[in-house]
Amino acid sequence: PDPGLTPTAAITEIPFLSPKKITETVDLKVLLDKDKSIVQHPLMGIDVVLDDSYLYWEAGPAIYRTPLEKFSKEVVATSIYPSLGDLSRMRPIRSGDWLIFLDTQDPDQNNFSTWTLRAINLKDHSEVDVDARLNQQSSFTGPWYSIDNNLVVVTEVNHSATLNCDESILFEFDLKTKVKHTLDHGCIENNYMLVLPQLSNNYLVVEQDVSNIKGVDSNLFLYDLNTGERKILSGDGHSSMPQFKYPWIIWKESKRYVFMSSIGVYNIENGQSWSIPVDGGYWTDPQLSGHLAFWKGTRTDITPSPHFTTFFIYDLDSYKFYAMNAPGEENQDFVSIDIYKSTIAWLLDLDSTLGKPDGVIEWGNFQLPGS
Repeated sequence: PDPGLTPTAAITEIPFLSPKKITETVDLKVLLDKDKSIVQHPLMGIDVVLDDSYLYWEAGPAIYRTPLEKFSKEVVATSIYPSLGDLSRMRPIRSGDWLIFLDTQDPDQNNFSTWTLRAINLKDHSEVDVDARLNQQSSFTGPWYSIDNNLVVVTEVNHSATLNCDESILFEFDLKTKVKHTLDHGCIENNYMLVLPQLSNNYLVVEQDVSNIKGVDSNLFLYDLNTGERKILSGDGHSSMPQFKYPWIIWKESKRYVFMSSIGVYNIENGQSWSIPVDGGYWTDPQLSGHLAFWKGTRTDITPSPHFTTFFIYDLDSYKFYAMNAPGEENQDFVSIDIYKSTIAWLLDLDSTLGKPDGVIEWGNFQLPGS
């Protein structure tokens, strides 16, 4: 981290409010209308994304949606690349009138060297290209992006002829005015790379990865875009994969490619901070919807522990854990999950032992016990 920056002064540590044991178990099947399931084949690499009225998902060169009330599939976007276009490599994001997504050309072969970050206005059907690359090998990571209404923030790597280096860039882009403003940039070598921006209510959280002799340290920074102030949110070297929905910030309390044992929590409004312990097993990176943190993994409190048939919800307001059981057989697996207000959706792989699995996308009304 940069010298002179101090950890966020407002952080107040509070005790473990999250229990070690699962406090509630919910059978997901009772939440769903069987008539609303979509059968897809194959289902590898598909994300599900919700808004007030629709469920979105990507499949290869297209993004689809269906109204939540009744299944009726329609195409929302198709790749601009005539050969091997792919819209499924980064999760689309819905915010305000916009759907933002990454369009890549043959990412397996080109290693993310050719891509366009696109935003479609679902109200007036206009489209804006936020940024693009053509055969630039230094952009192997592709862009990371976040959106809040009309404002987009992006981290990317670009080769700088002026500096003669691969440069990490953080910028904001207004979809209405088309104005771009660089917030940070610098050569990656012997410095740092910025990734995984998370934007909400004009605050921005960014992961900063710093190379050293022991590998890569990961820290989190908090930007106030109203004042330009920047603070260290977590500078311990093992904080990664942030998620942010104002006022809640969560992150994995381990480096990016290390299984997590706990999830960090910070509330911007009151400064409270604590950890959610997750015991044993394999855990995916946490997601956040409002005051609900959620992730999938294996349960250690039952025997035998099923293979990826559970995902977990932690209520940041009530400090309660919920274990959400997948319906069916041992080898079923949640591939993608999303929660939006009172709706929950997931992509369920019906047999995770197959190379190209069959599966279903399902959704329905959602209410935690006692809420």
